[in-house]
Amino acid sequence: MQVDLKARDERIARARELEAEKARQREIETATSGLPEDAAWVVQKVRSNAWPDNGAFLADAETYLGGREMLSSEGYAKLSEEMERRWRGIMANPDAVEGKKQKSKFKDRQRALAKRLLQLNAARTQAGFASPGAT
Repeated sequence: MQVDLKARDERIARARELEAEKARQREIETATSGLPEDAAWVVQKVRSNAWPDNGAFLADAETYLGGREMLSSEGYAKLSEEMERRWRGIMANPDAVEGKKQKSKFKDRQRALAKRLLQLNAARTQAGFASPGAT
């Protein structure tokens, strides 16, 4: 009898976990509905806690942005927000320095990613996509 109760409790726990995962997936689908692919990618990663630390975020974002030639305005905004959340002020000035020795405020990978985002944003604006209504 004891084994049956334990097995039943495990089945109930698994069913709850499955339902919670389905609810998370529905929430992500709702949050990403209508977004451009690049913005949806960021939202999906954030909502699923795919970036538990700065290293994971940097590695994933570097890979994702590596071959891209442009970002949507929404994608740029979402990635910029994540960068600013992690390293305040980096998007305004990736080369910022601090202290008496004027050491770089941000590490090399952080600076490189911020500059890559700024470069992709410049490419989008030069291509005539400065605003959602631009043609």
